[in-house]
Amino acid sequence: MAKRSKRRAKGAAKRKAKRRVARVQAPRSTGSAEVVKQIAAYRAELVEQRNELQSKIDQATAALDAMGSTPTPPRPAARTTDRRANAGGRRKRKGSLKVYILDVLDKGGQMAVKDIAAAVRRAGYKTNSANFGNQVSNALAQMDEVTKLERGRYQR
Repeated sequence: MAKRSKRRAKGAAKRKAKRRVARVQAPRSTGSAEVVKQIAAYRAELVEQRNELQSKIDQATAALDAMGSTPTPPRPAARTTDRRANAGGRRKRKGSLKVYILDVLDKGGQMAVKDIAAAVRRAGYKTNSANFGNQVSNALAQMDEVTKLERGRYQR
């Protein structure tokens, strides 16, 4: 029984030593007032940087005005990531399936998907697709210029 008690004593001593080290190494927590001061100082620094940049912009604008050029170029329009939002406004690539579909619908009026697919192939669209009708159907669903009349029937 003597060995056990020595082992326990050694283990307890190790645990106490670890606790002491942990207490010494633990960083002291800063109070909320200190954090608020740090944030306020950072904010003041950012405001100062903004003011410096604004004065440089004003100087550059004044120099450009003196030269007689426009001070600010127009900003590009924001791009949307939704494909359907821009589908009607974008130009279609020459020779694309959608261009062929529009040409066929302009000539044929109201058509079914299988008729559109056959007419697109006759018009010269090259494809080796086994499911070309599905591709035509998917393209039709993305096109704002085309109206769906009933199930499987479209017109321009």
